Amino acid sequence: PRDPLLIQTDGTLEFSRAGWQNPLQRIRSNLQRVVYRLEGDILYRAYFLTMDLTPDAEPQVQKLLGGVSDLEVLAVDVSGNEYAFWPVAGSEGDPSRALAGIRLRFELEPYGAIERLWAVPDV
Repeated sequence: PRDPLLIQTDGTLEFSRAGWQNPLQRIRSNLQRVVYRLEGDILYRAYFLTMDLTPDAEPQVQKLLGGVSDLEVLAVDVSGNEYAFWPVAGSEGDPSRALAGIRLRFELEPYGAIERLWAVPDV
């Protein structure tokens, strides 16, 4: 089993998402495991064709953006505390440390600093 959300200190963001479109009506889940990772100055998105990740599962990789630097992904709890990794030890079962959002910051040539904050729905 994998945590629904993983944030690593190197800025890698991995999560399971719902709503994967299926226009060809293939037999598969509408859930998808997705990974965002910075390599050099290129931001990549990788996704897996199955939710049950075996050791030999190969992701489909897409180049999203070039010219990216200083990528920072932060988990934000309901108290407003920010964490460079998730899950945080001791957060499970503590309502004051429940995940409330994900903050993404990075530099993008030629635009400069870009920051986005996504609310995480209660589950």
